[in-house]
Amino acid sequence: MAAQQNWPSHARRARIEEHEGNGLTENIRNVRGVVKGHKATKKWRASKPGKLPIQFSMRLGGAIGVHRRSFIDEIVIQMRQHAPLIGVETWSKVSNNNKKTIVEKVLDHWDLKDDESTKQKILKIAGQRYKTWRSNLAATYRAYATDEERLKHKPEELSMDDWKHLIYYFGTEKFKKKSETNSANRGKRKFNHSCGSKSFSQMSYENRDKDTQEEPNDLNLWLITHSKGGKWLDAASKELYENVQLKIGEREDAIGELLSPDEQNQIFQDVAGDGSGYLHGRGYMAKSTNSDEGMNEQLKECLEINANLTARMEEVQESNAELRAELAEERATRERQVRSMEESISQRVRQEIMAAFGHKM
Repeated sequence: MAAQQNWPSHARRARIEEHEGNGLTENIRNVRGVVKGHKATKKWRASKPGKLPIQFSMRLGGAIGVHRRSFIDEIVIQMRQHAPLIGVETWSKVSNNNKKTIVEKVLDHWDLKDDESTKQKILKIAGQRYKTWRSNLAATYRAYATDEERLKHKPEELSMDDWKHLIYYFGTEKFKKKSETNSANRGKRKFNHSCGSKSFSQMSYENRDKDTQEEPNDLNLWLITHSKGGKWLDAASKELYENVQLKIGEREDAIGELLSPDEQNQIFQDVAGDGSGYLHGRGYMAKSTNSDEGMNEQLKECLEINANLTARMEEVQESNAELRAELAEERATRERQVRSMEESISQRVRQEIMAAFGHKM
């Protein structure tokens, strides 16, 4: 067992009890366990029957409001019940049927529109939490020196078969090499945030303007989420903030007027960007809507949705002509949106090229 000071930060500390005769130590509960907020959610449902309401941030895309934790917990519970650990190494390898079941189970309990946008939100959260779950389980594996010790400290939400499989997998050279690469990448991170268990979407929602109800722009949200008690959490976060402030000031001085929030956001992303396409300071649920990058992201989403609609159409029986027609109409609408976005991107590129060469083409 790892020493206290060397215990992996995300490793589980299992509750255990001895079972006579098998020589192993089993957990008190041998189920895919309860997560934070689940008991409170069950109590809330018992007092107020019906589906629970949930909101999403218009700007950042994540779940917000009083039921946000319960909503995330619901997704985590369904993900753990229906996304396998054996025979699957990443979320992308989880079958569409398993993902469909997760979405359906969540929609059974939450008052949400049953459409592709909702489905993609649920699956994005589920995918992120699946990745975190496997990472935590790997950390638990590393917390113990031998397989014998690992078997004695099975995470309570796993079956013994699942845990035995993961012990074998985490011990392979393939996983060890992948884990070393991921650890090296994490070591390159420069910024620390102060959100704790709250998402960037919830922090943005809680700090919206009292009069206009508008959420803070990227720069102000960065200050809120990367400082605490008036002090920056790290020098890199402070440096980025000051660089963006400087760029915004220079631009406003040059044009003689204040920049709009969208224009300030674009400067923030330009300064913070590293070429990876990641939107800094918005959380993993956010999508840009005011740049070529954002248009490409929307185009990708439309293409994914269109592919899903095509797959759904293939599953429709011949007798259900009305549903087929509805799906065909929705797919046609998505195809028009894709063509429109492609034309808009192409036109913008042509305009930029013409501007750069002074119309000498």
